[in-house]
Amino acid sequence: MKGLVCAALISVGAALCQAPAFEVASVKPSLPPGAPGRATRVAGPFADAGRASWWNVPLRFYTMQAYGLTTAWRIEGGPAWFASDNFDVLGTFPPGTPKEQILAMLKTLLTDRFKLTAHLEMKEHSIYALTVAKGGAKIKESAADDSSMTNRMGTGYMDLRKVTMQRLADLLSGTTINMDERPVVDMTGLKGVYDVTLDWADAGQTEKPSLFTAVSEQLGLKLEAQKTPVEILVIDHAEKPSEN
Repeated sequence: MKGLVCAALISVGAALCQAPAFEVASVKPSLPPGAPGRATRVAGPFADAGRASWWNVPLRFYTMQAYGLTTAWRIEGGPAWFASDNFDVLGTFPPGTPKEQILAMLKTLLTDRFKLTAHLEMKEHSIYALTVAKGGAKIKESAADDSSMTNRMGTGYMDLRKVTMQRLADLLSGTTINMDERPVVDMTGLKGVYDVTLDWADAGQTEKPSLFTAVSEQLGLKLEAQKTPVEILVIDHAEKPSEN
């Protein structure tokens, strides 16, 4: 019967029957810090077979996950609590479900429980473009048989293994370069995965080069301030979820 109903709905243009959804889902406001029973983890996306769990993160984080965004600056709009009020989410699904399908289920949950609606829009944005410098990139592609996945980061340094240029741009966006809130956008055209070591002056250090100089001299890349059209996810509407 369900198949017949879905077929009938699809015939008139409805897509709800095809929207992937968790078998069971729970959405609750996170307990405040220090409260008994509060989960100590910030987020635990796919810890158990057949179950996805997230703790103590706002709707903005869930939106980034569901829409495949790696940085929050690509989201605009939303209510005042969009990035401040935290929620715990649990969803169950058949074991072996691909990660992409799980995130599609999360997207359905956001629509159902938070009444989230959004649209993509091209907007001009002030950025730092990450490009290849005139002399060519100095980074090397990661060895295919290198099983080392240890990344180390601290004040004024990065030692990264098997990272894409998109991931490097995201990490650079979080450095003190962004006091003026210009995100770093990958425009290198480099599509592989690389080992990257970067050491620069940060937090009052004076014996090291600036981040701009270090990126150029150590990586053979360049950071250039410019304005460019960027695809932004604009939040049209969101509501706090009802209790389970």
